[in-house]
Amino acid sequence: MLLGPLSSASAQKPRVLVLGADAEDNLADVEQKLEATQHFAAVDKFNAFTGIPEAQFLERYHGVLLWSNYPLHDAYEYGNLLADYVDSGGGVVIAALATGQASGFTNTWLTGRWLTSSYQVLIPDGDFLYGGATMGSQFDPQHPTLQGVNDFHGGTASARSMNATLSPGSYRVANWSDGSVLVAENMQMRTPRIDLNFMPPSNDVYPEMWRANTDGALLMANALSRVSGQGRALLSSTAANAGGLLELHFAYLLKQSRLNLILSLSGNGPTQTPFGPCQVSTPWMITPTFTHGDSSDFDLSLTLPPSLAGHTIYCQALERSEGGVSGWSTPLAVVVS
Repeated sequence: MLLGPLSSASAQKPRVLVLGADAEDNLADVEQKLEATQHFAAVDKFNAFTGIPEAQFLERYHGVLLWSNYPLHDAYEYGNLLADYVDSGGGVVIAALATGQASGFTNTWLTGRWLTSSYQVLIPDGDFLYGGATMGSQFDPQHPTLQGVNDFHGGTASARSMNATLSPGSYRVANWSDGSVLVAENMQMRTPRIDLNFMPPSNDVYPEMWRANTDGALLMANALSRVSGQGRALLSSTAANAGGLLELHFAYLLKQSRLNLILSLSGNGPTQTPFGPCQVSTPWMITPTFTHGDSSDFDLSLTLPPSLAGHTIYCQALERSEGGVSGWSTPLAVVVS
C-alpha cells in the first residue's frame, strides 16, 4: 500500500458531461462509448439543443464535451456559461460542428464571452468538408490525447472544418489525412483547452460518422481526461551513473499540479494503489511533494550513491491536479552504470 504523504482521499477519476446539441440516440452513443473506456467516475449527458444547464449543474463535473449537430439552444448564453466554467477550473473539449459550420446550419458556434474573450482553440469558419478521411500527421505523438490511439477513421462523411484557424497560443497535436486540423490544444488557460475537429457520434448510430472499430472513443476520452485534470505526464531521464546525478524530466504537466515520485529497486509492478495501478514494485521510496507552478515541464535531480552501480531504478510519478483528480505519469526504468 502507499506510504508517506499520499492520501487516498484525493484518489478520484473525473466526472464528465456529454453536452451535445443532437438527437438523443447520438448523445447516448457518445455517453456509452466514453463509459466503456473506464476513464471516468461518471459520464452523464445533457441535450444542448433543447436546453441550457445552470452553472451549479456544471459544477458537478470536472469536464464537458460539447458539439453541435443541431443549433445550440442559445449560442450566446452557452458561450458565457462555458467561459465562466473554464475560469472556475472546469475543462472543456469542443467538437464539430462547433468547430465550423456547413451550409444551412446556424447557431452551431459558441458566441458570447467564449468568442469575445478568446476561449477558442480552433476559430470556426464556414468552409465545412465531408468525405472519408483518417488520422494524418501526428505533430506530438507523445501527447496524452494520442496515447493508445493507433487508428482513427472518420467514416464516409468525416465531417470537419476544413480551414479553421488556430487561436493565438494554440498548436496542432494531429491532423486529418487531408491536412486539416484533427486535434489542437491551448495551454494558456487555467485548464488545458482541446478541440476535436470531428463529430463525436459513431457509425453505430450515425452510419456516415467515425468508425466504432477505430480509436475515436479513446481519442475523446483522452482529451476529456486531460482537460478534466487527469494528467499523463511523460517521464524521461538522462543516463544514470553511480555516484553522480540522475536528471529526471517531466513533460505535459497540468498547471499547479502536485507530484510525488515513486522509486524502487524491486521491479516494475504493477502494484495496486488507491490511485490505480503503479508500475513500480514495493518496497519503494516516495519523495516529498513538488508543486511546479504553471509550466508544463519540470526537472528533478537525484544523487545516486556509488552502491547503486549495476542496479535498475524503477520510477513513476503520481500527479494530482488543482481540482483533486489524480493520474500516474508514464513509468521509467533506468539502469545505473
